[in-house]
Amino acid sequence: MTATVLPPVRQGDLLMLRDEDYLFGRGEVWLRVLTVYEIRWLRGQPWIFLRGRTVWAPRATKHERDVLVRGEAIRTKRRRPSQSWPPRRERDRGT
Repeated sequence: MTATVLPPVRQGDLLMLRDEDYLFGRGEVWLRVLTVYEIRWLRGQPWIFLRGRTVWAPRATKHERDVLVRGEAIRTKRRRPSQSWPPRRERDRGT
């Protein structure tokens, strides 16, 4: 019997990614996850292939794109839809 490994991300999650956290793009970006395709192994580590909509990026239009996201980044840079928005530090500053 083969066990199915599910990616540690789901539709609706917000990923706040640095340049080194993903492939197929450049610079810091915040993505809202639309579709999770699969887990791929690159450079000896798990990467999650997904489609997301750009929520924020310097000088970027808000569009959908496919990216490979480092598995470790998803565990540390993710917000669930149920979490408060904007993050507390931004609300406290009034921005």
